[in-house]
Amino acid sequence: HKDGPKQGAISCRQGEESWKLWKAGTYGDISLSDGVVEYAKTHEELKGAFLTFQKDADQIYPGWKEKLGYTGESSVQAATFDWQKKAAAAAFVGATPARRESAVARRALDQSSRYADLSLQEEDLLKAGQHVLVAYIMKPKAGYDYLATAAHFAAESSTGTNVNVCTTDDFTKSVDALVYYIDPENEEMKIAYPNMLFDRNITDGRAMMCSVLTLTIGNNQGMGDVEYGKIYDIYFPPSYLRLFDGPSCSVIDMWRILGRGTSDGGLVVGTIIKPKLGLQPKPFGEACYGFWQGGDFIKNDEPQGNQVFCQMNECIPEVVKAMRACVKETGSSKLFSANITADDPAEMIARGKYVLSQFGPLSESCAFLVDGYVAGGTAMTVARRNFPKQFLHYHRAGHGAITSPQTQRGYTAFVHTKLSRVIGASGIHVGTMSFGKMEGDASDKNIAFM
Repeated sequence: HKDGPKQGAISCRQGEESWKLWKAGTYGDISLSDGVVEYAKTHEELKGAFLTFQKDADQIYPGWKEKLGYTGESSVQAATFDWQKKAAAAAFVGATPARRESAVARRALDQSSRYADLSLQEEDLLKAGQHVLVAYIMKPKAGYDYLATAAHFAAESSTGTNVNVCTTDDFTKSVDALVYYIDPENEEMKIAYPNMLFDRNITDGRAMMCSVLTLTIGNNQGMGDVEYGKIYDIYFPPSYLRLFDGPSCSVIDMWRILGRGTSDGGLVVGTIIKPKLGLQPKPFGEACYGFWQGGDFIKNDEPQGNQVFCQMNECIPEVVKAMRACVKETGSSKLFSANITADDPAEMIARGKYVLSQFGPLSESCAFLVDGYVAGGTAMTVARRNFPKQFLHYHRAGHGAITSPQTQRGYTAFVHTKLSRVIGASGIHVGTMSFGKMEGDASDKNIAFM
């Protein structure tokens, strides 16, 4: 509007600046719409807005494309305020991307006065139990202050964004995530997330891991001022932890089923039938029979399920047949873990019900495997809540994409294991502590203890 933003309107900084310059006569005797276009010629954020909202711009600013020299051939699809997308538009805006990067960095908003409080003591936060505490290895990009970047990280992970917004009120600020510890030299920071930030079920009020991950390791993984940020530990206060399912079974249940009591039941000797794919039902059942002559526990490998050459309704009966024979011949109970992973929760439930129907009286000897990393926490929750009596084995196939020491973003294998247990995994792969074919080291023993 020629007299400025209307009462109650939400406007951007560059929009207001363009109005002020037009009002002061900087662009001569021209209309306000032409003044905004003139301003956009030299200000990338506003120019980006024209690219994003082209249909609106056509109505409000007739002829803007010709005035800005836009031919429609730019690769830019939408306005953005980060330098990477500006680089894609360099041919259009006539700018050098490398030169623009530094300018954008200098304009970064310092939110440390709101999203950081280094006076907070971890001991007090633990005692109060009102926050989920998350420890990160975080490195800002060159030229960015550590505390300012950490605060921006906390803002993006909770109630803030890259600009101040007029809709923020006092309550909003009361649930801000706060940086309470930094060690720039060792690239460490810790953030306290109020429990109230995280989403709850409308059906039963329980907590959900997808919400925890959305905030603690969501948008912050793609921030322009962060070189990398990786979670190396996470703490859930008891009152909040109890809102998650947690495991319903443990190794104690395995010992009990195997007839070893409920304490110090010793090693459970297990195997995975190999080859992981390619066996048909009868050879698969024969391999189970051979192992169970002396072993305890057989599990499906992560891709085994219902392949056309080894369908579940043919393979599972062979497994049950082998188990019954070995229990009778050896006098010892046996265990089997069936893979029920699927995209569709209904399919997972159908698989679980079918498997249990085949095991019948031996159903307690049947565990369920879920590919927890690739299928996600939802799949784990489906299995945990629909089959609470079954030992739930979490297969972590794919986790190395984010947990590997070679990966600077994501979270560690230690954190991954914690999260899996919180959402209901009875057991999870622990690796081989650098022995064998998989990546790992001695510190992975802590995973085994979980």
